[in-house]
Amino acid sequence: PQARQPLDFATLAEIALMRGRCLLALKRKKEAGREIAWALRLRGKRPFRAGSLSPEVERFVAATRRDLDSQTPGTLSVDSKPHGAEVFVDGQRRGRTPLTWQLGAGLHHLRVQRAGHQGRGALQQVSSGAVAKAQLFLPPLSLHALLRQLRQRRHRGERLSRQDVARLVEERHPDA
Repeated sequence: PQARQPLDFATLAEIALMRGRCLLALKRKKEAGREIAWALRLRGKRPFRAGSLSPEVERFVAATRRDLDSQTPGTLSVDSKPHGAEVFVDGQRRGRTPLTWQLGAGLHHLRVQRAGHQGRGALQQVSSGAVAKAQLFLPPLSLHALLRQLRQRRHRGERLSRQDVARLVEERHPDA
């Protein structure tokens, strides 16, 4: 089996924009607004390529961006077992668990990962002015997967002492 490639948020944003443009052409404005809002969240503050949108779509994108900016933000509270896992929201690193973060209302992609444990991803709905809570359990990697992860870190140039490696293995697999 092939390993899954990490999500490319720029590509997802382009797909959402394309779907929004098609829905707008079909006069399904409410659905188009949801797709374009998703594309805008994924892109952050980066503008779309100049001249790539028709004037009608540019106006609709600008109106959707104003609507998103005027919304009262919601709060996302993320925790994990074990604590201290890295948190990524819509592809951007936000910190380590436990973490509370204010962000725009809507659907957000959440990714939590920690060395020596299986990462977890989820879609989390955040409502305007409300608190959304996500609790994720990160199971330990098998000994084989942990060793593979350590080799990958070494290949990237990270320096790990023997004590670091022994501590990671002992933490995850006390019977090893």
